[in-house]
Amino acid sequence: MSRPAGAVAVWFRRWWSVTGRVLFTATAAGACAMSSMLVPYRLVGGPFAWPAG
Repeated sequence: MSRPAGAVAVWFRRWWSVTGRVLFTATAAGACAMSSMLVPYRLVGGPFAWPAG
């Protein structure tokens, strides 16, 4: 389950306390924001993810 989908499931199914749900949602939002900044610069993936050149 991906982070945003997990955050939605946590809220609807009430798996954790409100504090836990807020912190998980903030973490998921932060991960999405960080990924959106790293992907354009190709800073995610392993050392063999980019073509040599």
